[in-house]
Amino acid sequence: MSLYEVKIDFDESSRAWRANKVNVGMSKSMFKYCCGFLKKDGTPCKAPPHHWCRSLRPKGEKFIRTWGPCKKHK
Repeated sequence: MSLYEVKIDFDESSRAWRANKVNVGMSKSMFKYCCGFLKKDGTPCKAPPHHWCRSLRPKGEKFIRTWGPCKKHK
C-alpha cells in the first residue's frame, strides 16, 4: 500500500469559488451569483446574472439551475 502526498491550496480554491459570486450585506458567509464575464480590463462583471438561462437547459429538463451571463453580456 503506497501513500500519496496531498497538497491543497485552500486560498486558491476559495478565490476560484468566489470568482462568480458577490458578498451580500454585512455577513461574510452569504453570497449571490454574478455574471462573471471577463471585461476588457480583465476584471469580472459583477452584474446580476440572467436567471434560469433556458437556452442552456437540456431539452426535456424542467428544473435545472443554470446561471447565464447578465443581460449586457448575453
